[in-house]
Amino acid sequence: GFMKSIEILVMVVLGGMGSVPGSVISAIVLTVLPEALREVADYRMLVYAIVLILVMIFTNNPQLKAFFGRVKDRFASKKEVAADAQ
Repeated sequence: GFMKSIEILVMVVLGGMGSVPGSVISAIVLTVLPEALREVADYRMLVYAIVLILVMIFTNNPQLKAFFGRVKDRFASKKEVAADAQ
């Protein structure tokens, strides 16, 4: 139905439209989230909307993109050092 279509759209948007691993992770999170919020099931779609808005705000922020890029580079360089040590 319509609600399932919206749920799938939210999973794809939260995970990243061009990122299959991101979409899979967001699908897992959005599948587990209703179970965690079972007591407040009436607000599930409200929580989805709030999370979606926050993700859009944070992912469109150039400063946050630069920060996450630096974090990613730092972890990548640590992996290379660990691989070279073996």
